[in-house]
Amino acid sequence: EYGTQIAFFFVLSIITIFRREMSCNSVYLDGEMKSKPRSLSIEKRLESYSEWDKCKSKSCPLLELPQDVQISCLSYLHPREILNLSIVNRETHDSIHNEKVPRSLSSLLWYQIFLRDYAFVIIKWKYGLDAVDRLRDMEWSCPQSIATLLGKNYGNRQITSPSMKDFYLMFGQSWVEFTIAGRIESPTLVGIHGHVFDLTTFLDEHPGTPETIITMGGGRNATSFFEAVGHSTKARSLALNRLVEIVDLSCCDSENQVLVGLTDKVDDINGILPLKRTKVRVPGTLYQLRQRYHKERQLMEANARLRISTIRGEIDVLGNVNIYFDPLCNCWKAWYLNLDFQPVFVHEINEVPWESIIALKDEQCTHK
Repeated sequence: EYGTQIAFFFVLSIITIFRREMSCNSVYLDGEMKSKPRSLSIEKRLESYSEWDKCKSKSCPLLELPQDVQISCLSYLHPREILNLSIVNRETHDSIHNEKVPRSLSSLLWYQIFLRDYAFVIIKWKYGLDAVDRLRDMEWSCPQSIATLLGKNYGNRQITSPSMKDFYLMFGQSWVEFTIAGRIESPTLVGIHGHVFDLTTFLDEHPGTPETIITMGGGRNATSFFEAVGHSTKARSLALNRLVEIVDLSCCDSENQVLVGLTDKVDDINGILPLKRTKVRVPGTLYQLRQRYHKERQLMEANARLRISTIRGEIDVLGNVNIYFDPLCNCWKAWYLNLDFQPVFVHEINEVPWESIIALKDEQCTHK
């Protein structure tokens, strides 16, 4: 009668013993259960636990392999899983995040991940190549490995650039608007839900005028405008069947599969566009990086509006000024249309005056 209950209790006991031996969590080690943690950063909070010291001293078997083997193994993982691995102990944290040492595991790993996920859009895609060529004579501020990949020679100059990990993550947020900036005619490229669509052959068929697409969506991320109009399922299906140029797999709803990377092979991909009105899809990244990206974007847009309002009588601006982040120069830039429907690029808007910050705060207050 009690056989099933005894067997169940035995299995639970085995699981408990196994977790006690394998875990570095304070719940299972030495019977210590800490009370409410002090209000410190996560790392300092962990430093206060003796278990964290034990974890730090334990070696990760993967990191005992040769460096090229480590990179080969890790390059099969999703970036989220790589970042998860970095919190196992101090050794894995330093290996995945520390790029102070030349040709460190971290810099080589994130470079390989970049080649896997994003590189083709700026080394093979013709419009991505054009975006890079537009910057040839400018000062770049990207990792040396990226500059070398794109044929940019830093020479003996000392360049202050983000880490390869930060470059990878920021590129994932900014590649759409960076590569299609100013592309309003031949081709007319539009960003929708993280993907790029080529509307050139559809301009004359669009129920609205071609000017509507050019001024409201061409050369920029038009997701908000696309959803605000409320396009039908038929219109969305048409876009999927005829107009897709580049797909960001991390913005697809593909049967709950976790995908990452860009591709121009779109025939067998499902869930590229939602078939009904929905919130904006965004590529995955670190929460703090996304918050910083959106905050800086708001500041730059406020800055651009302020500057244009003061010089609008001196220059011809059709519509709004469009802001985008340039990952190669590591700065924010802008472009606008003149009265001849030609894009004009503004390459120096990184300095944000206090007036624009005040204006942005006032604007946010009025919307609350």
